[in-house]
Amino acid sequence: MAENNEDYDLVNDHLSFRIDENPSNYPKLTINTLPVPDEVLRYVLTEQQKAILEGRTKGFSMRTLLRGEVKRITVKRKQRN
Repeated sequence: MAENNEDYDLVNDHLSFRIDENPSNYPKLTINTLPVPDEVLRYVLTEQQKAILEGRTKGFSMRTLLRGEVKRITVKRKQRN
């Protein structure tokens, strides 16, 4: 299961590619278009919230506009002393 895969982060389950990468090099993905049952969604959201509160997340990165330039930033939970 996902909790045994150290490379999978439940809170950060999106794919990122270099902005200068040729799209023909992107992996082929099959997207699930079926609706998620409410019970499953509640479970996933609960597990995500627990992971964030317990500090088990690696953080997530995103592109953002900063001072007029597109930059990639990484957001991580602040460590408590």
